[in-house]
Amino acid sequence: MNRKNFSLVSIVLILLFCSCKGIFKPSFQKTPARQTIERNQEWDKVFARKSGWIGGDIAASFVIPGNRVLWVFGDSFIGEVKDNKRVGATMVNNAIAVHPYDESNPGKAPKQEEIKFYWGPTDASQKPTAWVKPSRTESSNSWYWFTGGGVVFDEPEDEHRLALFLIEMKKKGADSSVWGFECAGSAMVIIANVKEEPEVWTRRIIDLPHIADWGISAFYERTEHYVFIYANKSDENNQRDLILARARPENFENFSQWEFFAGKDKWLNSPSNAIVIIKNISSEMSIDKIPDKTGASHYVMIYSEPFLGNRIFVRTASYPEGPWSKPEPIYRVPDIQNEENHRLFAYASKGHYAISEPGTLLVSYIINSNDFSDLINNASIYQPRFISVPLRLIFIN
Repeated sequence: MNRKNFSLVSIVLILLFCSCKGIFKPSFQKTPARQTIERNQEWDKVFARKSGWIGGDIAASFVIPGNRVLWVFGDSFIGEVKDNKRVGATMVNNAIAVHPYDESNPGKAPKQEEIKFYWGPTDASQKPTAWVKPSRTESSNSWYWFTGGGVVFDEPEDEHRLALFLIEMKKKGADSSVWGFECAGSAMVIIANVKEEPEVWTRRIIDLPHIADWGISAFYERTEHYVFIYANKSDENNQRDLILARARPENFENFSQWEFFAGKDKWLNSPSNAIVIIKNISSEMSIDKIPDKTGASHYVMIYSEPFLGNRIFVRTASYPEGPWSKPEPIYRVPDIQNEENHRLFAYASKGHYAISEPGTLLVSYIINSNDFSDLINNASIYQPRFISVPLRLIFIN
């Protein structure tokens, strides 16, 4: 299996249930989801494509200037679909897509022809490449995956910037096994001209100290004039724990100006002072600020059950640092991990509140397989699937 074939497997093995230091195996109580929630077929159709971009994971969304929605994807197939099979497909390590956004009807799914996908230029062998790549010459054997987190600075005084967080991976020398990868660092890509069309976006990479996987979720809290940045950090048992940093928007690109939540309303300048706010967390998540029926705002965290599970969990908090509620399962992905589909699993769940219908939270997830051939022979998997979760189920307590 060459790098292009097992990169899809690697993102799951490395980012989903292993850290840069080793494997973690969290355990969750097998409590049932609260109720059956229907799939959102209109959003499903947007990414069930026949040519060009034909599958990918991560699937995080951001409303950007110009009444547009940006999507970022991890390992993505570029090619054709025939008879539900991916044909002549090339894999790139990341890609993006943009479509119009109607603020008066935010939950309306775009038509397929309204969404445009972007990846990198073709290489010497005329194969497509990733949209963003490490620029250092010594990084020829490394690549970026999006973490799924990003920050949109859409006010004039914030210069209309876009920041997307990245994790850099590299191949381990001559190791050609599925485990022949390791984390090489963290970074963010800054697009200073996000108001323009993606074809002319400039990309500036800022490396971050790889103390943790920075930016698995992030947002700009304008009322407090802070950007909040969540990160995964491996503990002594190699399980993933959540920590939190913050920065003023004007200092956001300077890591030395970040502050780290140290507990009891303390924010200190050293990341070594950061305390764990949630233990045993997934490597991907979303955090949205959502009002309940009384108008009180809550931070809502959506994530998949770690270690190749099939449930989607929610937590809530009144403040970015918490305290966070206990994990509550809101959905069990059907038709996987059974006798017929025992190789399939779900992951990469995220909420998309800005593009949700009123009173609901649009949630995406990805179905993958531990057998790479399934991704070639079944084009209906390895693409975003969607559910619409009534907010009353999230704020049930």
